[in-house]
Amino acid sequence: MPIINIPKSDLMQDLIPAGWYKGEVLSFDVKPPKNGGNSLNYVPRIKLTAPGTSANDREMLVYFNSQALGRIAPFIAAAMEKPLKQIVEETSGPNFAFNSDEVIGKKLQVKVINEQFEGRMIAKIDGFAAYNAEAAF
Repeated sequence: MPIINIPKSDLMQDLIPAGWYKGEVLSFDVKPPKNGGNSLNYVPRIKLTAPGTSANDREMLVYFNSQALGRIAPFIAAAMEKPLKQIVEETSGPNFAFNSDEVIGKKLQVKVINEQFEGRMIAKIDGFAAYNAEAAF
């Protein structure tokens, strides 16, 4: 019989209570969209840190599509621990060159919400803040 390795986060698929959580960026992958097409999905994996709660050590993915790159701005600002305005002011030229490898291991805060998707409730990340920022708990 084959051994099936199941991530702990997959075993704990119950909903994560809505709210702000501290977390760490574990990886940042590039994936094609499920429906094909000419776009790409940029997908950071974030591990939540919430000792004593059901959210502790849970891993969540966030999808940013290449056809709407502006939606990644709050994530970048949180991971870099700088206001977006400062990042823009420090950028020379018309484009900001974001190196996704530089955010791996970065700590930040994420806002988790629960919403219905394809007939079931799921938890998803809906906001970002710098790790030491005072989030709107």
